[in-house]
Amino acid sequence: MIIAAGSPRPEPIATTVRASRDTASMDHLAHVVLAGRNPLAVTGALLGDFWRGAPDPTWPAALAAGVRLHRRIDAWTDRHPAVAEARAGFDRGFRRYAGIALDVWFDHLLANDFERRTGEPLAAVEARLRASLARAPTDLPVPFRVHVARMLAGPGLGAIARREVVDATLARIGARLSRPNPLPHALPLLEAMAPALDRAFARLWPELVAEAGRFRTEVGLDG
Repeated sequence: MIIAAGSPRPEPIATTVRASRDTASMDHLAHVVLAGRNPLAVTGALLGDFWRGAPDPTWPAALAAGVRLHRRIDAWTDRHPAVAEARAGFDRGFRRYAGIALDVWFDHLLANDFERRTGEPLAAVEARLRASLARAPTDLPVPFRVHVARMLAGPGLGAIARREVVDATLARIGARLSRPNPLPHALPLLEAMAPALDRAFARLWPELVAEAGRFRTEVGLDG
């Protein structure tokens, strides 16, 4: 993709992250599913973690729509009553990081019951993701391209179904944050809260699917 001279270009997200949804590698599986089947929208669904500000005006429309969908899903999830109730169940000292922990745990729940919740095999979605990323524009932010290369070389998003991958993901995110945090020690707490979190996700997921579907219809991604 050629960038027009003089076009405004927002800055990609810095590598030092805060305790917010700027943190990459949290809920990729959910975002990929909710992006639908358009390859550029799937790429945009992941790019949303690596780009601040308005989408680049020179991007293909579907790529920009994928970034906007990512942000709508994040905002809608944060406002959902089930998520608010789940967040309130964390100790006060942990609550600042509860959103990150919940994102990882909800991907874990999705991966463990994937076909029932989505209507298709996880392997099919993994194949669609790999095909989408292989066709992604080559001038996207370097941190995103590095992350994509690691994803393509790794075991796939479905690995989050495993307990040890949840633990390692939380530890990796915690290590990237700019201040000491409890994320590397979050897994036992999440497991202790598992029944309540299962109920929260069961309420959240169908409504997220509907919200994402409405957005895709609005912008023509499902046409």
